[in-house]
Amino acid sequence: MYRERRIQLCFARTRGGHEITGGVGHSAVGVNTATLNRPIAYGGDDTGTFETTLRNAMPHWMAYDMRLMAERFLTDCMAPEAGDVERLVQLLGRPLHSYRSIADAASQAA
Repeated sequence: MYRERRIQLCFARTRGGHEITGGVGHSAVGVNTATLNRPIAYGGDDTGTFETTLRNAMPHWMAYDMRLMAERFLTDCMAPEAGDVERLVQLLGRPLHSYRSIADAASQAA
């Protein structure tokens, strides 16, 4: 069953894509602070510094590409379009997980 769902998602992705959303920016920091029970600082929206840091770990062209993707995440927030959530729920056969539930599970497993 799991394999079939994965195959469905792969084929569906090639026909138009899916938006999968999660916590971003300050909302993610709030969840992480509460989950870890310690203050977490927001790293900010400076994608230029992000690119410079990445250049230490990858080729410059890849760091530039990562910066462009990060800028898009900051401006568009990967918000789902009408029907995206329902379509994913149907394909997965279960409700989507919230960012908080994933963070809680990860902190308990650590």
